[in-house]
Amino acid sequence: EWGTRRVNYLGLSADFSLFVWEDQHRKSCLSLDNSYNVTTTRDEYKSGFVERLVQFCQTEENRTTNLDCFDLPELCTYSMPELPACAELNMAALPLSAKLWAEARDADADSDGTITGTEMEELLASRFNDTSCLTMSMWADSWSKMYNLSPEVGQFYYGELVRNWNCLEVKDMNIPYAGVPVIERASILLETIITMCEKDSTLYQTLPECAQLSSTCRTSFRSLPACKTFLDTCGMNQYVTCIQKLTYGACVSAADQWEIKAEAARARNQIKVNCRAETVLASFDLSNYSSNSGSSLSLTSTLIWLLMGLAILVHQVWWGIL
Repeated sequence: EWGTRRVNYLGLSADFSLFVWEDQHRKSCLSLDNSYNVTTTRDEYKSGFVERLVQFCQTEENRTTNLDCFDLPELCTYSMPELPACAELNMAALPLSAKLWAEARDADADSDGTITGTEMEELLASRFNDTSCLTMSMWADSWSKMYNLSPEVGQFYYGELVRNWNCLEVKDMNIPYAGVPVIERASILLETIITMCEKDSTLYQTLPECAQLSSTCRTSFRSLPACKTFLDTCGMNQYVTCIQKLTYGACVSAADQWEIKAEAARARNQIKVNCRAETVLASFDLSNYSSNSGSSLSLTSTLIWLLMGLAILVHQVWWGIL
């Protein structure tokens, strides 16, 4: 039940939930009488959560395949850099925004804030012997490795620049005579990734760049029009509204009504400050979850829900309700 709540209510992966359980409890039953020290501060609790996540993400498999690990660099760099646990993170795993800024600034040789066609040509010439015709493998492999991006990102971006033949030239970059501001270059790259991820929603579960889009838009590119969908249409209030729309329409079945209402109640449970979680009906069967199970809530949002739940539990333990 403890694991199920963390997966269903907080959007954490089953693998990470199991890791935390084994690290904290090491037994099959959790007693609420002495589970939490009522003197634990919010900062200590947050840091403890992130510390366990950092430990979990140290292994190569978890770091490269687990959704909870994908968003960790963004959280530690921008959302909660003050946490001691973040100091333990291998910051070679840069957040997506840092990778985009690095690519844009590399092309600005004179650091005047504008990328010209000449500067882009010189950059490519420094990396390739012949820039008259760059193939997808040449471009994507070099570009992805240079900025530690997934190969799929380099391949998709190449395809956006060169649509009808396997030959990239500097003119395909579409850089105007006056040049392109560095910030616009970074924004173009982010928009390209958003387009790629929106074309195939499964990438949000498997590709680090797609998994980081929501937090990247909130922390670094809030004014970018392409980020609007992540800022205005995400969150529990919008999710509840979406669920409630399922109660009417041509495809409504009476058999679905109870499940729709139950899901709406579960979602509202997360946005009520003093609401105690209702009983979770499904059992926590690890065989039914992949390493990427759960929703794509950002780690920052997950920590907020964890802190709310802790506050309620501590209050109940303190007053002898449990």
